[in-house]
Amino acid sequence: VFSCTYDKGEVPICDNVNSSYSQSIAPIIQTKCATPNCHVHGFYLGELLTYDDVKEKVDNGSFHLRVLDLKIMPPQASPQLSSEEYQKIKCWYEAGAPNN
Repeated sequence: VFSCTYDKGEVPICDNVNSSYSQSIAPIIQTKCATPNCHVHGFYLGELLTYDDVKEKVDNGSFHLRVLDLKIMPPQASPQLSSEEYQKIKCWYEAGAPNN
């Protein structure tokens, strides 16, 4: 008999807490994206100050491409997403990027 095990910690589970914009995603965006000289008011690549700002990037595909696929946001010179933060963002995105 064979069984599957995960030796590297818990398997991430997407749930309502992990996919909550207000509780999980907004704080990550505020500390990792909307920082001085990046995604703040007037930033040439766009602001990420409100849900609508973030949702615009989700809808046009740039959020998925840059954050989830290429993992170039945040840029190397900035504090990087932890694996837990990345998983929360991925869960939220896969849940349809709700404003909850």
